[in-house]
Amino acid sequence: MNMKKTCLVLALAVVGCAPSMSRLDQRAKDEFKRGNFAGATMALDPVDPAIAGKDRLLFCMERGIIHHTAGQYQQSNGYLLEAKERTKDLQPIRTGEEVATFLLNENAAEYKGEDYERLLILAYVSMNCALMGDLENARAVCGEIEVEMQRINDIRQKDFATAKPGNDPQAQQWCNKHAELWQARMVEYAHLNAFATYLSGILYEAIGEVGNAYIFYKRAYAIEPGFPYLTEDLLRTSKIAYPEEFEQWKRQFGREDAAVDWKQMGEVVVIFQTGLAPRKIPARDFPYVAAMQPMPGGTQFGQVYVNGQPHDRTYPLNNIEAQAVITLQEQDAAVRVKRIAALLVKHGVAEAVRQENEAAGVLLHIFAEVSEQPDLRFWETLPRELQIARVALPPGTYNLTIEPVGSGGTMRCDNVIVKPGGHVFVTLRTVW
Repeated sequence: MNMKKTCLVLALAVVGCAPSMSRLDQRAKDEFKRGNFAGATMALDPVDPAIAGKDRLLFCMERGIIHHTAGQYQQSNGYLLEAKERTKDLQPIRTGEEVATFLLNENAAEYKGEDYERLLILAYVSMNCALMGDLENARAVCGEIEVEMQRINDIRQKDFATAKPGNDPQAQQWCNKHAELWQARMVEYAHLNAFATYLSGILYEAIGEVGNAYIFYKRAYAIEPGFPYLTEDLLRTSKIAYPEEFEQWKRQFGREDAAVDWKQMGEVVVIFQTGLAPRKIPARDFPYVAAMQPMPGGTQFGQVYVNGQPHDRTYPLNNIEAQAVITLQEQDAAVRVKRIAALLVKHGVAEAVRQENEAAGVLLHIFAEVSEQPDLRFWETLPRELQIARVALPPGTYNLTIEPVGSGGTMRCDNVIVKPGGHVFVTLRTVW
């Protein structure tokens, strides 16, 4: 191989090792992980967002959560809506692409977001709208999650079909795992859809569309039949919109009616965000690909106090940690196929060069290993789990306190105004 080709391969390797810009706002993220949410916004780097380059999507997602958690919902949506628009132009990560596209370090490519991250962008935009009292737009954005999930699933099904493990035993072994992982992924992603579906039901009911609210509560029940509020929800909304089905629910639940009269009462919907999503690390058995490492955290649920008196608790409805883990596992098979192929190509070139120039060949072998770094970028500020509590209250002004069970401490939300038939949304966050 001539020197021109040698230099080309070296250049590719060097580009593959280019540093990521994902360290932007690191001081803010460190403050965030210590639970100093207000301080995190003050620690954001005063930079032109354009400097984020290939990490622009990640930059917007991180800033979206930091502002959201500090109660700056308008600023949060400014970043998250940009992230939403960027995902329209960025196809989800394609694990079945040709080997040639994997010759460079994946960190050199623009960050496209994991599947669950793309869906959570929409979930947070919807939550921001609800927290600002814009329930119509909150409901509309929440409904986009199901559409986006179906689009991603269609791409994934076609994508994996293009993976070609060849004769490599390890590649074949990992490809054979795909079927069971796909089924597990479908289960975990249903939970994210359950959160969006249930939130849609609440939002439909809040804007007075009881029939649509019932349809979405019924869908949520099909996914999470044990979610404790659904008995009340189904009885309450079916009695108004679907009397025949109301009779069926009465027999099934052994209840005559819902306990709360929403014409007289209002409610506070508490969205409790717990812990931190897992981080990406190099896989122990094959360090050229990423694996997920759960973050420590002990919060189990939040105990809700109203004016100092115990009232209810939060209940989990979306396990982001499980979705992150299963997403990476499901992609793992095809990614390993491509990384193995890329290594074979790079070392093959290095060996060919070594036959003509020992030093250059050895250098290329080294670069072949160095350039094969897994993409460890991820949405660091996401919670581990999303939980919900629905607190029915007579009209009035209240002080709410949440005690995170399992991690200690308290969080307050004061001067919450409840109106008859009204729905007020609040959110609280713990990183433990």
